[in-house]
Amino acid sequence: ADGIYEGTFDVAPGTMEYKYRINGNWDTSESLAANRSYEVLDGDNVIPTVWYSDQEPVASTDVEVLIQVDMTVQILNGNYDTDNGDLIVIRGDHDNFGNWGGSVAMILDPEQTNIYTHLSSFDNVPIGSGYEYKFVILTGGDPDAAIWEGSPNRSFTATGDEVDSDENGYGEILQPVAYFADVTPDDIITQDVTVNWTVDISSAYHALAAGDTLIDAQTGSDDITAWDQVNGVCINGVLSQWWDWGNDLTCIGEWAMTATEDEALYTYSYLYTAGQAKAQQYKYGINSLDNEAGFGENRDFEIDDTNPIYLVPQDCFGSQNTDSTMVFPVDCGPIVTGPTVTLSVDMSFQETLGNFDPDSDFVDVAGTLNDWTGAALTDADADGIWEGTFPVDEGAMEYKFRINANWDTSENLPANRTYTVVAGENVLPTVWYSDQEPVASTNVEVFIQVDMTVQLLNGNFDTDNGDLIVIRGDHDNFGNWGGSVAMILDPEQTNIYTHLSSFDNVPIGSGYEYKFVILTGGDPDAAIWESSPNRAFTATGTEEDSDENGYGEIFMDAVYFADVTPDDIITQNVTVTWTVDITSAYRALAAGDTLIDTQTGADDITAWEQINGICINGVLSQWWDWGNDLTCVGEWSMTQSDTEGYEYTFSYLYTAGQAKAQQYKYGINSLDNEAGFGENRDFEVDDTNPTYVLEDDCFGSQNTDETMPFPQDCGPVSIASLPGIPTSYALSQNYPNPFNPTTSINFALPEANHVVLTIYNALGQEVRTLKTDYLSAGNYSVTWDGLDNAGNMITSGVYIYTMTSGNHNFSKKMLMLK
Repeated sequence: ADGIYEGTFDVAPGTMEYKYRINGNWDTSESLAANRSYEVLDGDNVIPTVWYSDQEPVASTDVEVLIQVDMTVQILNGNYDTDNGDLIVIRGDHDNFGNWGGSVAMILDPEQTNIYTHLSSFDNVPIGSGYEYKFVILTGGDPDAAIWEGSPNRSFTATGDEVDSDENGYGEILQPVAYFADVTPDDIITQDVTVNWTVDISSAYHALAAGDTLIDAQTGSDDITAWDQVNGVCINGVLSQWWDWGNDLTCIGEWAMTATEDEALYTYSYLYTAGQAKAQQYKYGINSLDNEAGFGENRDFEIDDTNPIYLVPQDCFGSQNTDSTMVFPVDCGPIVTGPTVTLSVDMSFQETLGNFDPDSDFVDVAGTLNDWTGAALTDADADGIWEGTFPVDEGAMEYKFRINANWDTSENLPANRTYTVVAGENVLPTVWYSDQEPVASTNVEVFIQVDMTVQLLNGNFDTDNGDLIVIRGDHDNFGNWGGSVAMILDPEQTNIYTHLSSFDNVPIGSGYEYKFVILTGGDPDAAIWESSPNRAFTATGTEEDSDENGYGEIFMDAVYFADVTPDDIITQNVTVTWTVDITSAYRALAAGDTLIDTQTGADDITAWEQINGICINGVLSQWWDWGNDLTCVGEWSMTQSDTEGYEYTFSYLYTAGQAKAQQYKYGINSLDNEAGFGENRDFEVDDTNPTYVLEDDCFGSQNTDETMPFPQDCGPVSIASLPGIPTSYALSQNYPNPFNPTTSINFALPEANHVVLTIYNALGQEVRTLKTDYLSAGNYSVTWDGLDNAGNMITSGVYIYTMTSGNHNFSKKMLMLK
């Protein structure tokens, strides 16, 4: 009974986290910035005694606090109606405030208009401390029908200097009158406005069709796994009426949205009466579940009360989500239901050839039916025929089968397979993989030669630098495209490199493809590929076996690397300059199109402010991996040559001896998003002068891939006249606020400018620099994870965030609560 509580427990060695609690209740657990921690060792570990919540004894005082709230706005907007039995109460972190779960009633002050008050006495309040609270409306007096303030928690602080004017032993604290939720008469609408919402849930259809699951962010369960499980769509949060998610799985009743003739579109209307807040929030839910975005990731809008009807711009379900456990965002678009296609491929001959082992390998199909991402086939009866049935759209379909979902081992065909899908079930005949029907096979050894004379002259190949010439192709002997099979210099020929490989069971009339590749410095990742078509050999079955080793001999003619001969090279050093106009991309994005990486079908760019730079690829056949540097900085980054960010240039020195015929391609954010796969640009270096300036390119002008949004016109644009560009600088209040530990900060730029976004503590000390960058005009959102510049989690308290852009400076406060 000395006030020190203790216990001894069996624990395992290692890091231990813990907190003390009163009455086994987390609501009364220690108020600390983080859990306590200790490194447990073998044996007895006696940890020094600590103060609960690390609150060492300090002087305390007794205070009585008068709290006041102005309900004028809530009365005007109908949120508070005493004739209906509504009550205004306090909930907070003290018994006098109901410990957040109870409700402490406030009373109308007879001497003030619409002001409600509450007087509480508090014993032994530590000096410099106090208690937090919020105002809550109980509709009809029902504690479960509560409308909470959306503003930060309120609090009072005892200083010990309070005057006790009535000499009752309690110093007096008079809290200023506050508006409920801090919504003042200036923040409300001036006339009745009917607000109409429309949401497109085709994004959910596409997610489910791709095999994803719609998860309830509240519970992590209540999963929706199929489109036929969708019963309806609800809207939540209208006028701060946040009903409990999941309480009506058929989504009927007051908050149910109305289905339209388009099965993906739902609408809803609500009458906001004069006096209600302009700033509002909402969120959609399928089957009344919280499955649109992460917990608390609500949508914000401001009511325009200039007219009696306001149309909220159409939403795409899940577009605001940033929670990686959710499936969104997914593009919205037309839903096509009905047709299916059944595909099957016979792999038995590939087993015979040793190219496929059903015990360790599998087959999938990739094509327009699944955006080229691949879908697995199965061989349930182990007869060598792999098949699958998939939902598809009517019309032309392209596809290929692959081994182990790998393009390097996909079917070796001159073109994709095609089929025109019709309504209903489409069952396609079984085909042989790569169209290789069982035929007689033969064993061959192939002698391959490449002449490196031109590459030695132009400096692309330098053995003194450790450069290697290798083969990559579609067989193990060629590294299956990913490996590298070295060639050796022929001592009897000048600059000729050779390689000899033996191949078993090559189907007669068939063979394998390959290319020559230079490895700069011997580095497999610093590869210069031939830009010429793939090379190949063909076995006829009539090859002579002169050395009687069981392998017929095929001698491939010596060829120049990339088929560039001495007649095809430039005769003097030439600096080539490129210029590209990307206003075509601006126009595509402004029209609502998406810039898609043709390599992955993902890495989408949906807004102009996501553009970080432009890169050029393929210069001198140096095709670096797309997407390896999303900021587009480094050797292949282009230089912005205008003030708006629409024109970029690049220069490169071609030295004497290099090929005249060249290729290249542009990429925004280093992604392959200018044109379809392999749709590169061609030009011939003009070596009549030491400088050669190509005609200006319009980004995407060479594209023929209909999944890409190009070609688009290039030419001058006016930022101010395009949608989505703000008219003034602005820094918004962070949301949520208070927060723990993550919050979002939005700001707007009416013009391109340098921006610095910084967090400070209440003492003015820098905590975290969130953003320092040159940005295009637009609206931006930055998320703070609650970490400081050193990576440490911040403590509870008031923080100040500032935005500086040119001569414009803004600051706002926010509150971190734990």
